[in-house]
Amino acid sequence: MKKGKIIITSILLGIMCTGGYKNACAAEVYTPRELVTNRIVNFDSNAFVEGNSIVTINNKISKGKNKESKISITFVSEEGNVTENVIKKKGEVIPIVWKESRLYARSEKNKKITISIMDKKGKVEKTYSIKPKYENKAKIKKVAIYDLKVKGNKIYYLMRTADKKNNQKKYIQTYDIKKNKVVNSKNISVDDRYTYLGNSLYRCEYGKKCFIKEYSLDGKKLLNSYQLPCTKEDFIVDAHPWKNEYTTPYNFGGTVIKGKYIYLINKKGIFRLNKNKSNEFELIYDGSNDNIFNPPLGEELNMDNFGMFDNGDLYMLFANYDNSILKNVIYKNSKNIE
Repeated sequence: MKKGKIIITSILLGIMCTGGYKNACAAEVYTPRELVTNRIVNFDSNAFVEGNSIVTINNKISKGKNKESKISITFVSEEGNVTENVIKKKGEVIPIVWKESRLYARSEKNKKITISIMDKKGKVEKTYSIKPKYENKAKIKKVAIYDLKVKGNKIYYLMRTADKKNNQKKYIQTYDIKKNKVVNSKNISVDDRYTYLGNSLYRCEYGKKCFIKEYSLDGKKLLNSYQLPCTKEDFIVDAHPWKNEYTTPYNFGGTVIKGKYIYLINKKGIFRLNKNKSNEFELIYDGSNDNIFNPPLGEELNMDNFGMFDNGDLYMLFANYDNSILKNVIYKNSKNIE
């Protein structure tokens, strides 16, 4: 079975939660429409939502001794307009994340990492050379930094390593640029999901209850904890992709953090919490009678990507079991409809 891949900037995943919420306040009205574009946004891309565009990043690395990386950054607007920039770099350069209108990428040599920060045309604005802290360094085959935050003289990053048998370990580390060394390293579970947003590190915890927890950048200090008002079943669609021969659970929804708001999306609809004013989520869009939130039997699609634009519109990418069907959907906020 294909697992849903959700790699959107300013997004945390949430699929097991409990708690309460206020009834729909009818403050928002959303109208769905399918995104029409000559460039299909698909699950093979690293996809992010920034501003009012979907940003997808693909990378092709040539074979042979003299490797070259060809990084394609594509911007797709809500209207379906496409702009693409192609960046060519010598060697094996791997994109990490797109945030704050910049591409963060890494290259590796002898388990030393070089981090490059580029604009959308590939102009390198800053580079940092770091020496991560490893366990059993000699046994490590692969190293990947998959999110980071640069602040002052410190680089905070999430790192994953794998040995020849693909046994993986994950870390939160703090690198002091002036001291040229790791000053803090914390092992985390390979199942833990963290992301850097603003000046905080966020984590989703799964269990009978689910929380979004906000930490200091080094992961040491818990700053805030938010309980999500839903159950695991609210995020699962029981799909019948092969003519009802068997049932496959498809993912639907998660959480989006935008400034002072946390948005929660599941089969019940769209919820919102103002972090500065309340500890309760309110239902701002009722999805109970929406065929996308609650589709008829046999038409279910897995949600592979989603995010919220700065103007409040919602973007969703769906795919069926064998990926032969892709659907990009925009939910227009009423305030943006003329």
